[in-house]
Amino acid sequence: MTKKIVTICVLVLLGVLSLGQKTQQDKKDISAYIVKVIRDVNMKSPTTGWQKAVPLSKLKSGYEVQTDKGSLAMILFADQSKLILREKSTVTIRGEVQGKEILSRSVHMDRGNMIFNVKKAETEQFRFSSPISVASIRGTEGGYNTGGSADFFTISSGLAEFTNSISGRSTMVSTGNTGIADSSGGMNIRKANKKELDNIENGSKEGGDQGHSAGSARNVTVSGTIGFDPSPSVGNATTAKLDLSPTDTVISRVAFFYRTKGTTQFTQADMSLDGKIASVEVPGAKIQSPGLEYYFAISIGNHTLNLPSGGSGAPGSVNVSKAVTSSTSGLVTITATPVFNPSPVRSFTNIQSSLDLSSVTATLSGVTLRYRRSGDAVFKSLALTLSNKIANGTVPGIDVRAPELEYYFEIKLADSLNAEILLPGDGASNPMKITVPPLTRIAPEFGLLKSKNVGSVRVDFSSLQANVTAVSLFYRKQNDQTFTELILTPSGQVASGQLAAEKVRFPKLEYYTSIRLDDGSTIFIPEDGASNPEATAVQAIQRELRIPGQTGSLQKKVLVLKWSE
Repeated sequence: MTKKIVTICVLVLLGVLSLGQKTQQDKKDISAYIVKVIRDVNMKSPTTGWQKAVPLSKLKSGYEVQTDKGSLAMILFADQSKLILREKSTVTIRGEVQGKEILSRSVHMDRGNMIFNVKKAETEQFRFSSPISVASIRGTEGGYNTGGSADFFTISSGLAEFTNSISGRSTMVSTGNTGIADSSGGMNIRKANKKELDNIENGSKEGGDQGHSAGSARNVTVSGTIGFDPSPSVGNATTAKLDLSPTDTVISRVAFFYRTKGTTQFTQADMSLDGKIASVEVPGAKIQSPGLEYYFAISIGNHTLNLPSGGSGAPGSVNVSKAVTSSTSGLVTITATPVFNPSPVRSFTNIQSSLDLSSVTATLSGVTLRYRRSGDAVFKSLALTLSNKIANGTVPGIDVRAPELEYYFEIKLADSLNAEILLPGDGASNPMKITVPPLTRIAPEFGLLKSKNVGSVRVDFSSLQANVTAVSLFYRKQNDQTFTELILTPSGQVASGQLAAEKVRFPKLEYYTSIRLDDGSTIFIPEDGASNPEATAVQAIQRELRIPGQTGSLQKKVLVLKWSE
């Protein structure tokens, strides 16, 4: 009898082991598809580099998806749960399925803005995480925003647990509320505001398959090109243009606000919309030296977004040229208005210079533009091309730097004395100036930064019209005394490298970038370099120590110590 029982037990045990092996074999990586792509979306697997994503690109566990500026991606899972990634977002998808059952599913967002609609499951919870927080959801709609010193988790429908992974503090976020987890370990909850809820509602529509629709002012990024034609000059009308073609959402109205630099009151003008191109004429009487300050108010549905984002508090600026008078040679005095394009001027971008001398009756033999960068002692020379008494030339982008470019012209007459006239008359002693904005469009892009782990960084310098010879990232743990220099490896117009694990520490990494140009000069971003570095969050490592009780009332208890490092 005993032998039979043993035999049956052995058979049952073998059956269980066999079943376990089969279950293990049935487990597979979770899969999803990128069903919508707007502008520049990239993806990579654990074994391949970055490549362009296209609609119906398949994702598996361990894949990363990244959206560039002005871009959007929609990801759809088999159960119809969907994620909408806004611009400048980076996520990693992980999960496992067994047959049709989802065993686990998570999305880690290193930075960015995501809208989600997760279908309810019987057991499995969808987990979102960032360097600061973790959210566990089931049958929930909402939005998740990370990348600064705090994460914002808004629920428009459903209920979710939200945890600060630094301190371990948790809270339940219900419909109509926003949880806030900060890098110091804090956790708060408040009522979601109208913009947050509209962002989720309108963003979900934008991610769908019904074409373009309006998004909220908070999260829809407006991308466009600003221009003035002709380049503004005192007393002459110009047309302000805003090309919003890269913006994939409905624009209902655009207003242009402008004022003379140095004054306080803005004038408003409604712009005409031709497709995605907005334009309006600014009357000549409003165009005065030294410049025109402006911003655009763009209506998207029921919301308004300012461009530049600072609106009246931090407007854009365009130079206004004025007529200047030359020195006199004999009976010849020249009055002319220099023109520079593009308008507005951008740092490290080539400038086209034009000087119309058609009103000069004397014969001209040559025109030279003398210019220098701020802080330089010597003026450089640029011989302009003369055609029908209009002189043209290009100032190379490497010389176009904040805060200004100083210049004057030398005009040679084809007379017996080969006389030279300076415009303006004081020449180098009192040159004219072009205001140049600081360089802000170059920003390092970091991969997931986890404390005491190797990190990755890349810098795209393709927008610089200058020859770059070296790129370095200087970085340190927050509040350390010294920076470590990482010389990045260039590939085309992108430089990349890896951060040393011992230098990547919770809670933040401080950094600045240096770019060396072929003229031997070095520029820092931000301009103040080490004295005013940027910062990005570093995910903490959670540690736990369990100490069993030894005596008395503690004998059956365990003391648990938790900390982050």
